[in-house]
Amino acid sequence: MQVLPMKIDHFIQTVVSRRDDLPQCNAMVVAISGIDGSGKSTVAKHLAERLNENCISSALIGLDAWHNPPEKRFAMK
Repeated sequence: MQVLPMKIDHFIQTVVSRRDDLPQCNAMVVAISGIDGSGKSTVAKHLAERLNENCISSALIGLDAWHNPPEKRFAMK
């Protein structure tokens, strides 16, 4: 297992713990937001790995391909 910064590892432990508290038939959605290049995909990947290690199914749904290109997103109006 990769060593993660303390805050990210704590976040992942919190998600795993809260999922464990739910009935098995309930789903849980975790959304991660942030500015471009902030590490959202990296955190999501580590979270999915940790969930899988705890026998919790997960799905990553990336939205990068749905975004407008940076020149359009950051264009001054």
